[in-house]
Amino acid sequence: MGFRPRKTAVQQVEQIDRWIATEERREIERRHGEQARPPAPDWPYTSAVATWRVSAPVTSTEIRH
Repeated sequence: MGFRPRKTAVQQVEQIDRWIATEERREIERRHGEQARPPAPDWPYTSAVATWRVSAPVTSTEIRH
């Protein structure tokens, strides 16, 4: 078996084509997700977790497993 540069080049181009196709599919899925998402509410949303404040940081020695 000898070195086959043409076959290697063809394989590389095919791999690049697969990468491009994968990225194009991801972009289509992302756009579909954005379009399928319901509109944002017109009132500000804040959750209790987002507004919760910790008075002191918890250290790893305070955490019990």
